[in-house]
Amino acid sequence: MNITERDIFNFVFERSALPPETIEFIESTNTYREEIAFYESLKKSFNDTLSGDLKRKLSNRIPAYKHERVIELFPTRIENGRKKNVVRFAADSPKTLPKISADTYIDANSEYMIRIIKEREITKLFIFAVSGEDLKDFKIVLHPCGTEYHCQDNSNPLEVGNGHPIEKINLIFN
Repeated sequence: MNITERDIFNFVFERSALPPETIEFIESTNTYREEIAFYESLKKSFNDTLSGDLKRKLSNRIPAYKHERVIELFPTRIENGRKKNVVRFAADSPKTLPKISADTYIDANSEYMIRIIKEREITKLFIFAVSGEDLKDFKIVLHPCGTEYHCQDNSNPLEVGNGHPIEKINLIFN
C-alpha cells in the first residue's frame, strides 16, 4: 500500500479522513513510527501551550495540513439612539432620502466583526478582526442563500448585490 505524508498526518490529527484499510495498514507496521511520533508530539504541544494565532501560523507551514477554520457571525441588535416617544406632526414628515441601512455581525468570541452597509443597488461588507490584524486569503459565505465569495484581504469592502436576506455569515480561513 502506498502511504503518503498526508496519510500519516491524518492518522494522527484527523483519522476520520482516512479509509479504514489505511488505518489498519499503518497500525500493523512499524515503518512509520518515527513520523507518527513526530506528529503526535506536535499535536500534544499544540494542545498544551500554543495560542490560536500561533497554531494557525504553524499550520500554514505544514504542507499536509489544510484544515479550514470556520467562524460563524450572527447579527447583533444595537440601539440607534432614536427617541421613541416623540410626537410627529403631519408637516414634519421625513424627506425622501436614499435608503441606507447598516447591520453588524459578530462571532461568539467577539474576535471578528462584519459591518454591512446596504444601499439601493449595492451591499458592502466591511470585515474586521477586533485585534486589528489584517486578514488574508479567506472566504465569506452568506446564509441562508449559500453565496460564497473569496477575498484576498480585508483592506477594501466586499461588494455584493442586494436581494438576499442574511441570517448569518461564515468566515472561512484556509
